Amino acid sequence: MGIPKSFKLFGHTIRVVFSASKFDEEDGAFGFASYRRNEIQLRPSSEITPLTEDCLEQTFYHELAHFIIYYAQHSYSGNKEKMYKDEGFIELVGNLMHQAVKSFEHE
Repeated sequence: MGIPKSFKLFGHTIRVVFSASKFDEEDGAFGFASYRRNEIQLRPSSEITPLTEDCLEQTFYHELAHFIIYYAQHSYSGNKEKMYKDEGFIELVGNLMHQAVKSFEHE
């Protein structure tokens, strides 16, 4: 499946970068969505913290869910009290997207 270098949402280019250093805006476990920089920042696998490909992909989809909900909430008419910061909801959406894409079957 793989993790992209970049993608677009509503005309914004979101870059995906790997960095072993502290995240720019706050420290997360394996990834961080930087709306200010239009970046998904991911920690690479290392000897100290070995990560499987599935773990890296899941982290990417979690951060992708943050961006999707961040942009989608502007047109949502219900309670949009920082939906993109609700980690439990984001984790659920990210897991579902990852499982769907990972299990795609093609003819």
